[in-house]
Amino acid sequence: MLASGSWDRHVRLWDVQTGELVWELSDYGGRMKTVTSVAFSPDGSIVASGGSTNDGKVRLWDPQTGELLRALEAGDRKRVTSVAFAPDGQTLASASTRLPGTVELWDPQTGSLRQTLQLGPPSSSKRTVCGNSLTFSPDGNGLACACSDWTVRLLNVATGALLRTMTGHGQPLKAIAFSPDGTVVSSGSFYHSTYPGGKLPLRLWDVSGFGP
Repeated sequence: MLASGSWDRHVRLWDVQTGELVWELSDYGGRMKTVTSVAFSPDGSIVASGGSTNDGKVRLWDPQTGELLRALEAGDRKRVTSVAFAPDGQTLASASTRLPGTVELWDPQTGSLRQTLQLGPPSSSKRTVCGNSLTFSPDGNGLACACSDWTVRLLNVATGALLRTMTGHGQPLKAIAFSPDGTVVSSGSFYHSTYPGGKLPLRLWDVSGFGP
């Protein structure tokens, strides 16, 4: 099954074999502007979604029934920018514009907030730090965050420590991913050909020393 979010305020679940629409999910009404992030739990039992709303919540759905399981208070009338599950499915990470410079870790089974991770100060006084995209390392010990202040930040999930801040992009970041062996992080940013220096939007980072 494939999950998608769109500007029409809906999360859609698709059968990847047939291309048919399985569920069209919405609990947003007129409050929702767009669904900006969706993620399946590793076992496929939960779909998490977040977006631009007036309530700033992360919503958890049952992909088999289309039922809304719970809504997490991840924002305060602000935008949820990213959601991501840990590899074991026991933790859900979210970032929002309510608390710039933080990532919240949730128990997806109970909806309880476990921990708030600090991303650290912005790379410039003219920028704010917000997690535009999140991904866990394959072993679940680390979290990489593509940030609005043009940086990639690596955090230790257990301790909350900021391990590394990597710079080099010339625009706010939009996407991030770990390699399967956890030694490389790829990050993507907005790109404008007229931007000074002509910095390319895709970068690969060696994080082989990344860990607790």
